[in-house]
Amino acid sequence: MIQRIRLTKLFGLYDYDIKFKEEPPVKLLTGPNGYGKTTLLMAVDHLYKGDFWYFHFMSFDSFIVTLPNQEVEVQKINLRPEPLYEGSAVEETDTDVFEEAIILKDREGNEIERLLISEEYIQRLISSCRRRVSREPGIFKDEELIARYYESLDDEYIQQNCKNISLALQEYDTRYLPAQRIYNHGVSQFQPTYRPMREAYYEIDHVNDEISRLYRRSQTTFAQASQKIDATFISRLVKRNDSYSKDELKAKLDTLEKRIDAYKVLNLISDMEVLDYSLEDESSYEKLKTALSLYVDDMNAKMDKFESLYQKISLYKRVVTSKVLSEKTIDFSEDGLTVTNVNKKVLRDLHKLSSGEQNLLILYYNLIFKSNSKTILLIDEPENSLHVAWQERMLDDYIEMAKTTGCQIVMATHSPTFVHGRWDLATDLYRQYKGKDAE
Repeated sequence: MIQRIRLTKLFGLYDYDIKFKEEPPVKLLTGPNGYGKTTLLMAVDHLYKGDFWYFHFMSFDSFIVTLPNQEVEVQKINLRPEPLYEGSAVEETDTDVFEEAIILKDREGNEIERLLISEEYIQRLISSCRRRVSREPGIFKDEELIARYYESLDDEYIQQNCKNISLALQEYDTRYLPAQRIYNHGVSQFQPTYRPMREAYYEIDHVNDEISRLYRRSQTTFAQASQKIDATFISRLVKRNDSYSKDELKAKLDTLEKRIDAYKVLNLISDMEVLDYSLEDESSYEKLKTALSLYVDDMNAKMDKFESLYQKISLYKRVVTSKVLSEKTIDFSEDGLTVTNVNKKVLRDLHKLSSGEQNLLILYYNLIFKSNSKTILLIDEPENSLHVAWQERMLDDYIEMAKTTGCQIVMATHSPTFVHGRWDLATDLYRQYKGKDAE
């Protein structure tokens, strides 16, 4: 995970030194517009994804990300020739030409690997992208073109020349959530909002589709496991020579019934019931103990196929419901999300939810379903479109879920309400630039 970020001469002006705590693994970036909060998030995201071209279009001198055992530095190198003397024509007419060096260093600062991103390399990318865009309408900036078409995994130059850098960065996965999350252009943050792409979609529809897919996949896995377990039941019953005591068996059957009921509430299963056998007398217990012991173990083995999804759906429903979706309730099934209003009317079109409600569902989906101990979640303006009553309770949710999933969260916010007094987690870029908040 990230331990420290140093950035010099961002936009030719700002120097930042941002240190990250291990506990809780949450960092807040605050400050006025124009001080680079969003740029910082985007720079981290592009670096980890291997989109090194991004730094050619970013104004800075150096960008350093410190990892637990290594450090990755991006240097901006000006190749403009030095003037021969004061007032030389070179100084007045020649255009600055830059290249970027991506450098991997060990803990002691020794260089392990270096990759150069030259002007020639960037021009090759631009030419390749322009050939692909020839059939599409619109005029695109160079960085828009590359953002739209570039894939680092298809870039032979990158794949062949920075194996160690890639290994260091690919250990973690970054997810960048822009301030405008409702409408996803399917390209990047470079895509202008006034010119939507043909593949643009509502992000809430994507969340809905993903949850539907998770349900169907878990039910398929459950069915396959059930078939395999049931096919060998008799042979395993004949071979089994141990069983649970009567009290143990009663307790396990009761727990299994509660587990099945809990899964039914979330529509993971529908028509399953626990076998109803009386174990009150010793005779019944002696007849059934081996079979019921095996039955309980088998049923729990089947139920385990739902457990991971059950835990995530339960947490998702709890945190979303606690924010009160404007007199609405939310349920889940193989059809995805179902939102019902107070009059029991189902909202068929999810992107007719308010922007705040969509933001809430999108943010928590990414945190719960798309994060793990190898995830760095980058969120721009988590408070966007959210009521202040929601904002002041959200940071606690983020801290709790970051600890639960093991992910690291970096957020850029304008809202003191969202910070909710946790200034120990915040770095204010304005104050640091002015020398009032050096870490």
